[in-house]
Amino acid sequence: MYETTYRIQLKNGEYKWILARGKIIQKDDNGKPLRMIGTHTDLTEKMNAEQQLRTMHDRFVFASKASSQALWEWDAVSGQAYVSPSFTEIFGWEADSNNYFEQWHQYVHPDDRKAIIGDYYHTLEHTTSEIWKSEYRFLKADGSYAIVSDTAYILRNEKHEAVKVIGATQDITAQKRIEEELRESNERFHFVMKATNELLWEWDFNTMKIYRSNEGLKRVYGMNDDSLVKTPEEWLQRIHPDDYPHVKSVFEKIFAGSNLEQFEIEYRFLNGDGGYNDVYGRGILLTDENGKPVRMIGTEQNISERKRLEQELLQKELAHKKLINQATVDSQEQERSEIGRELHDNINQVLTTTKLYLELALSSQEMMPELVKKSSKSISTVINEIRQLSRSLMDPTLGDLGIVDSIKDLIENINMTRKLTVNLEIDEAIENLLNRNQKLTIFRIVQESLNNVIRHAKAQTACISIRLAGDDVQLSIDDDGIGFIQESVKKGAGLKNITNRVYLINGQLTIHSQPGIGCRIHIQFPVNNAN
Repeated sequence: MYETTYRIQLKNGEYKWILARGKIIQKDDNGKPLRMIGTHTDLTEKMNAEQQLRTMHDRFVFASKASSQALWEWDAVSGQAYVSPSFTEIFGWEADSNNYFEQWHQYVHPDDRKAIIGDYYHTLEHTTSEIWKSEYRFLKADGSYAIVSDTAYILRNEKHEAVKVIGATQDITAQKRIEEELRESNERFHFVMKATNELLWEWDFNTMKIYRSNEGLKRVYGMNDDSLVKTPEEWLQRIHPDDYPHVKSVFEKIFAGSNLEQFEIEYRFLNGDGGYNDVYGRGILLTDENGKPVRMIGTEQNISERKRLEQELLQKELAHKKLINQATVDSQEQERSEIGRELHDNINQVLTTTKLYLELALSSQEMMPELVKKSSKSISTVINEIRQLSRSLMDPTLGDLGIVDSIKDLIENINMTRKLTVNLEIDEAIENLLNRNQKLTIFRIVQESLNNVIRHAKAQTACISIRLAGDDVQLSIDDDGIGFIQESVKKGAGLKNITNRVYLINGQLTIHSQPGIGCRIHIQFPVNNAN
């Protein structure tokens, strides 16, 4: 017997597929075939059908590759399954290792398996739905899990029983990652906007529509919605009249193409309660390929509280400057009074007495030598008094002596008067660490404090300590005088002068005193390295 398939050409030029079968039915004595019978069968339709099936299969395979999907088919009656070759390319498993649907179960993530498989069989057996969709985690050959989207079409018989399911499984891990990143980015942006209390806005120049975030409208404009500021004209009408020209000019420059790609602006805006909010706005201009403005995006912030605090701080600064100026004037007046008192009560009296001595000497030759001697002594006293008075008024010779020797010289002069005994402890390293202003401030504070002790404290001794403490200088002045109740004592010009001097070198001043236990002045300020 023999069987073969071939194509034969017809008269019209077409070809038909022929299946030829034959059998030898007679042979001669030598075994040579003498007679044979057979049949010719037209296989054209069958061969064309098979070719169509192969073409469809190829399309099926190429379609699955093009769509990055693993196509599958499950026979609900036999339980057998077919998986396209792209299953291997996507997940790494061999396609022919999944001939039965139950084998698919093992690849579903354990945490998803019960819900997914339960939903699949429920859809097949207890509904008439023709579509099943789900997302779950699917095990890959490398041990990792892919997030997949599975969509299936269910073929049912006349009894609505599922007989075949055809589906497509797509790896959407990258898409899910992008979605998650976008979600996190949006969430982050939402919290940032919430934390900064800003209003996000977007202005489309083509439609002239403006988007504003609802939460921002309330915080910045004091409005529950944008019904009163839907158009640019409505928004501009609520700008404070004094700020309107500037705001309008900024936007006119933008529309005129003045290369104003970014801008910042401050203005006052009429809020929903009838008052004005101080607003700080920033924006960026987006243009098309021809440089034409098409969109603008920006944020606005309610800075009313900041403006209020700035104004409050400014008022405090002005008040403090006024206080310093007043203290300076008071100090000058006090110095003038002290100079006048010294001249009147001391020097003037001595000079008056000297004048009487000299007049008496002119009238009495006998007493002249003694009176001239007394006059000379009085004049020497006046000279010393004037020298001390001028020294207290002039800047100390810090440039010549330095801060350490200048303070020692001051204390030596006070100790010589025997009105007060002053002890000094000083870290001489400050000589090279402080600038001239700080040195002069320390000297004046020590000078003013010791003068106050001599005049008011009735003290026997005073101790001065000047030392370094890290990056700060600490100055302490202690006396054993009568002390005072701080709350009941009004600050005089001297104490005000000390307070202002400490403020000007960014220092801190503390005073401790009680009746009968003396007084302690402690000052601390940062070192300003002059080198």
